[in-house]
Amino acid sequence: MTCANCGHSGEDHVFGVVTVCNAKIDCNCIEFLECINFNELPKDYQAYMRGFEKCTEKVRWVLDNVKFTRNMKNKWFIEWYRKYIEPDRDHETISRMRRKLVEIDSTSYGPFEPSLIEQKVIKQYSMMEFVTQN
Repeated sequence: MTCANCGHSGEDHVFGVVTVCNAKIDCNCIEFLECINFNELPKDYQAYMRGFEKCTEKVRWVLDNVKFTRNMKNKWFIEWYRKYIEPDRDHETISRMRRKLVEIDSTSYGPFEPSLIEQKVIKQYSMMEFVTQN
């Protein structure tokens, strides 16, 4: 079982009144949602990705088909991408491609968890307030 929210296995989650993810990296997942379509994805991501030429196409495919990656922070997304897709790809290129796609269509490529969207809006509002006051 894989969590659709964070991508960690069900064994990493502690189930109770509040479900908590105890993965090795810092994870903010508070609800385990079983990722049903995860098993339908190609087992060998790297071999499948050789069919795509550009990094943009690969990042777009990942954000479209591996939904839990949309909720990841940039650092975690880059680590996941380099582990499963392209180990030798520059982290800055991956980050730029993801930011570009989210900027173009945030509903399709941005986070889908409501608490993450709310945090982003609060952060943007705080930044605008800081800039206009200084």
